[in-house]
Amino acid sequence: MPSLDVTLLAQTRPKRLSAGAWLLFNLRVGGLTFGMGSITPIFERTLVQDTQSLTAEEFRETLTLAQVLPGPSLVSMTMHLGQRLFGPTFALLGVVCLCLPGALWATLIVRWLPFERPLVQALMHGFAVGAAVLVADFLRRLWPGIRGTHLPGIPATRSKLVRRLAVALTVTALISARVPMFAVVAAGVLAGLGAEFLP
Repeated sequence: MPSLDVTLLAQTRPKRLSAGAWLLFNLRVGGLTFGMGSITPIFERTLVQDTQSLTAEEFRETLTLAQVLPGPSLVSMTMHLGQRLFGPTFALLGVVCLCLPGALWATLIVRWLPFERPLVQALMHGFAVGAAVLVADFLRRLWPGIRGTHLPGIPATRSKLVRRLAVALTVTALISARVPMFAVVAAGVLAGLGAEFLP
């Protein structure tokens, strides 16, 4: 019977994410990344692939939940993940580590960057194009959850996908028409529930 190489097994086993590593991870993400679309893949790679702290399905569920909760989606996702993995204390500390670097960057930029100069304005337009690309990539990553259902392994029917698209377009139209956000959220929730549970 061949012997097992214990050293090889130790090298191939995923390194579990510790609470301290979670805080350092959020500090690094908050200070060195840009936009929700670029941050989400980093969370996914670290938690699903590198440390296997979550399954891909669990991460998609967390991402979906963060999108529907009030407030910034990234903060909601970080709080939920921290609570799920390490408890409320490290969840709150993780949110602080995530937000503090960005707040410091914003303070420095507003203080020292001359926004009235044409070169800086052109740079901002370039960032807007980059943000659109990140949003497109973010939607691509959400697609498995969009085409799925609450039942694992069962994809949504064509009629349900059409209803989901109709709800998304309706909510977008209401926002564009400057309908009060409370009314948009209420209508979106009711329409979303109808789209999901109608036969």
